[in-house]
Amino acid sequence: MSADTWAPRSPGETAQLDLDGYDDPSRLWSLHFVPLADAGNRVSGGMVLCRDVTEQRQAEQRRKEPPSQRPRSAIPWGALPTGIVRTWL
Repeated sequence: MSADTWAPRSPGETAQLDLDGYDDPSRLWSLHFVPLADAGNRVSGGMVLCRDVTEQRQAEQRRKEPPSQRPRSAIPWGALPTGIVRTWL
C-alpha cells in the first residue's frame, strides 16, 4: 500500500489505518497519522500514534451478536448467595 493512499497531505488533516499485527497477526492495531507543520504552515514531519484495539473490536463484535449467541456465565445469577454484609472494626 502506497503512502499516497492514506497519508495526510496538509496541516490539520489526519488519517487512520487499521492493520493486523506484524509479530502477532491475531492482534489489530489502529494507526493515526498526524502531520506536523513548520512556521510557514507546511508539512515538515509527522507523528504516528499506534494503539492495540483488539479487545475493543472483539467487544464491539460481541455486542452486535444476538443475546442467544453470546457466551453465558458459568454461574447462574440465581445460584449466587444474597444478603447484607456488615463489618465492625
